Amino acid sequence: MATKLQFIKNVNVQTASSTVQITDCFTDNYDVYKIVISDWSTDGSGNFGQVRFIDSGGSSITTNYDYAYQQIMASYSFAEVRNTGATQFRGIGGQDQRTTYANMGCALYVFNPTDTSSYTFVKSQSSFTNSGDGLQGYKMIGVQKSTSDVTGIEFYMTASNIDFFRASVYGVK
Repeated sequence: MATKLQFIKNVNVQTASSTVQITDCFTDNYDVYKIVISDWSTDGSGNFGQVRFIDSGGSSITTNYDYAYQQIMASYSFAEVRNTGATQFRGIGGQDQRTTYANMGCALYVFNPTDTSSYTFVKSQSSFTNSGDGLQGYKMIGVQKSTSDVTGIEFYMTASNIDFFRASVYGVK
């Protein structure tokens, strides 16, 4: 069965910001969404990109995230990380300064965000170049274990600002 992507919105940030929020992007029109991040770089190094959902009231959801990811590194052995009861998803990559190394790309799928009788699930694949560790890739799965009406998504860093961020949101038919 072929799928069709239905464009919803673009986000393009080119000034330093601690958080990038994509609001009002999830509706009852689709059960599955695809977010394609084609540019994500920071003003620091050694950071991890993190993700939270935004509820229909405009508040960040900060509890009940479970996730697991595989970190695939060119210069080290692979790693696997699991976390339960977290305040965010992690495992979509860590970024480096844009001026020195390539920025990140990511495909993130979100399942059932507005279904208040179901949890919201995610899966993603991402890659980037890190100044200390070289080429890296991540594969992540996760669940946000509440039945909130999720209408948006928030991206942020652990210890720096996001300098550049470009993403497109699609509904999957």
